[in-house]
Amino acid sequence: MTLSVLEISSGNIFHYQAKIWEKINTSYKVDIFQLAPYVPRFSEYQNFSIKVNNLQDWMDENYLYYKCCSRYKRLVSVVVIRDEENGEPFGYGFINFNKKSAAMEFLERNNGKQMPNSNQIYSLEI
Repeated sequence: MTLSVLEISSGNIFHYQAKIWEKINTSYKVDIFQLAPYVPRFSEYQNFSIKVNNLQDWMDENYLYYKCCSRYKRLVSVVVIRDEENGEPFGYGFINFNKKSAAMEFLERNNGKQMPNSNQIYSLEI
């Protein structure tokens, strides 16, 4: 579910998304977070990109940005590659950094480790 919020004082519109992660007894755990920032053209950051393989269908840009990467200061954007005709994900995406050292740090710290809120293991490559 996507929500749009108008901030009265500035007139800005912010977009949020609600994600249902798991069922707990008779209710659901829900996270509400701001949508991931604009994704620049891939070619602008290809030298500092990490490819994330084996993504599950529910792992979208917001999951990658907020659950996996938001603590990295040099993070520029994330993108999940999708079929242009039906919008279905191909199972991989890219995490884009503005410094090669930041991309390498992310790769070294996370490759082969468990991804947040899943049983999936990071499968990363340059």
